[in-house]
Amino acid sequence: MKYFVWLIPILPALAALLNGLFGEKIIRRKAGHLASAAIIGSFILSLAAFLLFVQSGDHPSGMDIEYYAWMTVEDFQIPIGFYIDQLALVMMSVVSFVSAVIFIYAVGYMRDDPGCARFFTYMPLFTFFMLLLVMADSLPILFIGWEGVGLCSYLLIGYYYDRDYAADAGTKAFLVNRIGDFGFLLAMLMLYCYTETLQFSRLSDVAPTLFAQNSTAITVITLLLFLGATGKSAQVPLYVWLPDAMAGPTPV
Repeated sequence: MKYFVWLIPILPALAALLNGLFGEKIIRRKAGHLASAAIIGSFILSLAAFLLFVQSGDHPSGMDIEYYAWMTVEDFQIPIGFYIDQLALVMMSVVSFVSAVIFIYAVGYMRDDPGCARFFTYMPLFTFFMLLLVMADSLPILFIGWEGVGLCSYLLIGYYYDRDYAADAGTKAFLVNRIGDFGFLLAMLMLYCYTETLQFSRLSDVAPTLFAQNSTAITVITLLLFLGATGKSAQVPLYVWLPDAMAGPTPV
């Protein structure tokens, strides 16, 4: 699994890169087909990873797959890697499958749109960040996906940037999400202060011994993480950006 699981987020990222660089002049109307093929490939690989994980039975609680150290400062390390367990595999399959359906629908919907290549640059980029979010093996890597999804939401909601209402809607979504992101950042800082790690596998090991049940610290951390989710998923009171998201094209 280690040798191909990295392709699951990389395929849509490559589609976004190619459409962004060559979409307007070379790929043009085929940009949607390229993006759709990439995400269908991600879905097939997600299913393959799911089947391998189930058949192996060696990692009932999940497995860490690390590729290289991204940041190393004394004892603090952030590796580039993925944490694959049952939940991650389900979400990888759901994200890639739903994205594939939307992409295929969008090929017809956006066929006559002059910015078709730009649209199919943003959409696979969004999917790349979403897959990174659900596959991450640490909170910092998850946060990169988290922020990337927010950036792509801004780009897609404000897709018709020459229309004031669309540009304003994209800006509104971006700003409201920053409130939630602030909570997420504070939660990460608090977790590191208490546990000296931000990797999910190590957090699972040390958290039960460091946090007393119903302690103030773990309650505050949980609420701050929930604040982040509240902003990203448009829950009360940070729901105000979601109606404005209708300013983007229907597939958005």
